[in-house]
Amino acid sequence: MQLFTHTMSVTAFTIRLALKLKQVDFEQLVVPHLTSVKRFNEPAQPMSLPLLQDYQLAINQPLAILEYLDEKYPRPPLLPEDIGLRARVRAFAHTVIGELYPYANHKILNYLSQVLLIEEPLQNRWLHDWLLSNLQQLNTLLENNAEWGPFCFGYELTLADLALIPQLHYAQQQMIDLSKLPILVQIYQYCMHLNLFQEAINSPSFKCFWPGKKAT
Repeated sequence: MQLFTHTMSVTAFTIRLALKLKQVDFEQLVVPHLTSVKRFNEPAQPMSLPLLQDYQLAINQPLAILEYLDEKYPRPPLLPEDIGLRARVRAFAHTVIGELYPYANHKILNYLSQVLLIEEPLQNRWLHDWLLSNLQQLNTLLENNAEWGPFCFGYELTLADLALIPQLHYAQQQMIDLSKLPILVQIYQYCMHLNLFQEAINSPSFKCFWPGKKAT
């Protein structure tokens, strides 16, 4: 498999976690910003990053990639067996990926600075306020969840953790004060001591990929 991504991508961190958890061999190819990747079997259709290439199948969108990996490699599972708990894990992961990940999207940040001409201090204020507000809601959600343990939903690693930890890592990189999020911080600290997260946090050896040249 090949994973096409930008450098320092929150979403790519999440997908690397899933690939490593499933023990899937993959090659990471870093694409320069402001370029697009085209499906090799349908070169006229640009696709956003990250993008997972599995032979002739190209998949973008993080949740679609994660579901594909979980269905193709069912062990260990990303979702619990209990149908109700599974729905709650999905809802949590969808909230993180759908509502928080966009704040780390370089296209949005570039629009703020290059089109709206918002200066960096105001950009940082905007980013910090929105991220912290959303993270506080997640912390409250888990606080009201009697099942949270070392992970978001008990003692088993799930899709919720794979979504949350990269976002918290990004927030920490942005110097956001997480001290008022004790449950999220506790889960983050526990996970970051695990080899899985340490191996996935930094990009593995990678090749640079320039659109128009087929990866080998």
